[in-house]
Amino acid sequence: MAVAVNHTIRVRTGVYPESVTLKAGVKLIGSGADSTILQGNGNGPGILCAGAGPETQAAGFTITNFAVGIHCQNASPQIWENVITNINLGSTAGNGIRLENSSPQIRNNVIARVGGMGISGEGTSAPSIINNTIYDYRYYAGISFAALNIGAVSPVIKNNIIQRGNTLPVGGILWKIPAAPVISYNDVFDVANVTGTGSYYARSDGATWTEMPGGSGALSVDPRFVDAANGYFYLLPISPCIDAGDPDPSYIDIDGSRNDMGAYGGQRYDLGGTAHAGSGFIFTSVGRIPVTEIVQVSSDPSFGLARVSAAAAHDFSIPQYQDSPFGGYLWLRGLFGASDNVDYYQIIATSEDGSEEFALSDPLVKTLTTIQPDGSTTSVNIQLGPQTIGGVQNLYQLNKSG
Repeated sequence: MAVAVNHTIRVRTGVYPESVTLKAGVKLIGSGADSTILQGNGNGPGILCAGAGPETQAAGFTITNFAVGIHCQNASPQIWENVITNINLGSTAGNGIRLENSSPQIRNNVIARVGGMGISGEGTSAPSIINNTIYDYRYYAGISFAALNIGAVSPVIKNNIIQRGNTLPVGGILWKIPAAPVISYNDVFDVANVTGTGSYYARSDGATWTEMPGGSGALSVDPRFVDAANGYFYLLPISPCIDAGDPDPSYIDIDGSRNDMGAYGGQRYDLGGTAHAGSGFIFTSVGRIPVTEIVQVSSDPSFGLARVSAAAAHDFSIPQYQDSPFGGYLWLRGLFGASDNVDYYQIIATSEDGSEEFALSDPLVKTLTTIQPDGSTTSVNIQLGPQTIGGVQNLYQLNKSG
């Protein structure tokens, strides 16, 4: 970071005991929040961004054990695909994201277990807050634009899930005049009545709180997370937040369906990376389990099973599995090699005893974005699979262009 000028800094998997100050124009991209961790000592912000514009980025990290998760001062970076957790639980100042005169893009982040607010805005802050999950925040509100110095701002707050996750007196989305946020398609659930008017969506004139409508598509229902206690904020198939976000095509999920509320819905950001020179997939994790926690010695009776150490269970907020087979909903991360001479591929799943084998057939869609001569962009979704080629079913086209 010290020598970067308009560079992209890619960070390999690992635990990094440091905080980071972003520089204007620099993109800081981790290998994924499940495996790239900024570990603090309880002091300062995990990431500080001052005076930077939208060309600056922080994406793909878990940020944990800091006084504040991300602190923006007069800055408008892109804050995407991060997990901000265990932030200053003993202090009401322990905000997940603190904004001072800042208007970043905040998308697809999980903010969980913070001593303060999930996201707080002060002064002239007018961010876009889209498809985030905020859970277990312990002061005032999940999202607040009610600071004493708040200006006449209109932040966009859409497709988020906000759940109290504790028994403390906290509200949902709160703001104070002259702020006028644009709110729609959020699920605000199980908040406390701290304003005297309900506290789901409430506005203050400086003296009196008034409950406000949540806009189009507003929900107040249990989002039905897979396992919030252990940090699994994926949605169960029965979740009312599935296909409940803004139906506008610009917000559709990566499989082409209507937007799912929360951090795992919408147009997810591709963290990218450098392809390896080998053949086939290299998996960096299965769900939130890093491959280092999967037994890889073929002579071991538990070969291929998850055996998670106490340290990894703590670092990645996952159960301490012992010789556990995989099942349920798997989230695979991996890359084909740059030298792979293939056009189509299958993903084959096999039972532990080898008695069953089948090809996965879930839809796969890419979004192809074209930059026009005038600088505007157009996007179209292209179905990559499953396809039948030469009589072979359930094939996916390898994405080589666009």
